[in-house]
Amino acid sequence: LNALKNAANAFIGAVAEKAAGADKTIGTDDDVEHRIAVVGFASKSGNGNNTELLSITGRNSGSVGVAYNNIIDQNLKDVLQSMDNPNGRDMVNAAINALSAEGATRTDLGMDMAQRILNANPVPTGETRNRVVIVFTDGSPTDFNGFEMDVANAAINKANAIKNSCLLYTSPSPRDRQ
Repeated sequence: LNALKNAANAFIGAVAEKAAGADKTIGTDDDVEHRIAVVGFASKSGNGNNTELLSITGRNSGSVGVAYNNIIDQNLKDVLQSMDNPNGRDMVNAAINALSAEGATRTDLGMDMAQRILNANPVPTGETRNRVVIVFTDGSPTDFNGFEMDVANAAINKANAIKNSCLLYTSPSPRDRQ
């Protein structure tokens, strides 16, 4: 978990640096709008409620988090944080630091939230933008009872729908490593 947090925070720093443009100064004409959202997924809605939008002000994980069953349409827009803004970077860093290893691995719900975020934030007409989803998981889709095919299949179906609108990166499953 610490290695994941370190890597994610380094990624955020690199994205923020790219947002500053070629002159490396935020607030000038060459800035690039890069936005990041952080989603945590661990258990089904109502069961610990630790599947949540993290890069948004809420009450779940300390100063961040909106639980899966409490998400409203505006949350899906507000969760994307601008990397050319110190407040956005701080919120995303707080979200990364709020991650914990606890509960099940409901990758399907994490993918569902990613798809909902993408749908709530379409690329404006006439604008070209890369959209990327990066999924970090322990590779065992579960609802507390070990590998569960229904959770895995739901995650795969969501990933398939998402891949048509963006780049999708996932960590390998244990079966891929064998």
